Amino acid sequence: MAAAALPHILILCHSELRDDARLIRQISALREVGVVSTAAFSPSGLETGTFHKLGTDTTILGLPPLLRKLTTAVWGVCERMLRSRGSYEALYWSPALRHAKHELRGTKADLIVANDISTLPLAFAIAGPGTPILFDAHEYHPGQHKGDSPRARHALLASERLCRKYMPLAAHCLTVSDAVAEAYAQLVGIRPTVVTNAPKYEELSPSGPTPGRIRLVHHGGVFPQRGAVELLKMMDVLGAAYELHLYLMGRGGADHTAFERLASQRSNVFMHAPVPPADVPRTIGQYDIGIHRLPPGIPNYEYALPNKLFDYIQARLAVVVSPSRAMSELVRQQQLGVVASGDLAEDLAAAVRSLTPERIAVCKQNAHERAYALSSAGNMAVMVRIARELLERSSGERRPAQAV
Repeated sequence: MAAAALPHILILCHSELRDDARLIRQISALREVGVVSTAAFSPSGLETGTFHKLGTDTTILGLPPLLRKLTTAVWGVCERMLRSRGSYEALYWSPALRHAKHELRGTKADLIVANDISTLPLAFAIAGPGTPILFDAHEYHPGQHKGDSPRARHALLASERLCRKYMPLAAHCLTVSDAVAEAYAQLVGIRPTVVTNAPKYEELSPSGPTPGRIRLVHHGGVFPQRGAVELLKMMDVLGAAYELHLYLMGRGGADHTAFERLASQRSNVFMHAPVPPADVPRTIGQYDIGIHRLPPGIPNYEYALPNKLFDYIQARLAVVVSPSRAMSELVRQQQLGVVASGDLAEDLAAAVRSLTPERIAVCKQNAHERAYALSSAGNMAVMVRIARELLERSSGERRPAQAV
């Protein structure tokens, strides 16, 4: 008798998958369950099925330049009109997303995993009858929008309405922290399962001190809204006895180029080439303190437990963070380092200075002792269990589809 076909899992995400640590872990885990295809800006290299390219603008349509410009201009007019009317569902369906719906509609999947609210309506538009949708919300989407401008208010309303409409329809929902799960429970009446951004467990040991130097490290992207320049100003306050080592993605962009120019003006700041997400803990384990700043006033930042915080733990580093709610709770509860009194350069510098070499060694040892418990080991088991349960629940309604 022929063996049953493996279930086909389609993962949707608006990101560059090779640089997206959470998605790499998600794809790796779901390969244990079935054949995995992805639809994203670029492939992960881990697909066992097909990669489908998504886009952010009209470039994805394959139109000649003049027609592409015309399409962009027409959509700009439509956007303003739809926003003024509060037609947020229609506003969602940009030319790039309509193209994605057209391209993916014929894809047969036994389970669709939608990452972020930007792919959830798309998932429902392409799903077959009875196909379960697993929604990984990641962060708290309505909390990403700050300000009183008409555009910010419309973005907040659009995000809230999409969440309220589509999240209750999903077969299961995930998110990154208890704080985000509680926020969604209040918004839509559903408390997602928490799957943190923790990476896999690394067999590492805390590194020793560098005589006469305390070396800080930060990795990730350069986002103007997060005020990364405060880290450079912090180094002006700390002086020559401290070094900041930066591993930043997105090189070549205007924001990155401007930031790199400012960094080059400081003798105690060092730029390094970015490394793949899987290599981050081993690369940064040579330093003393991992530092991360999130500015106040944006609700999503209050709830965030970023990848890099867990990378610092796997690297066995002491940690300094700005006083956002979720990060502060983790650092204090696990005795991993210091929470700054504020988010400005002087506040961060004071927190760094409070970590003597002896205290850094204690925090590194605490990270070492907690590294397994705060790794992805349990998270991936949860992801696999949920996926299998959803597939088993729907198997009676539909035979497994062929992978595409």
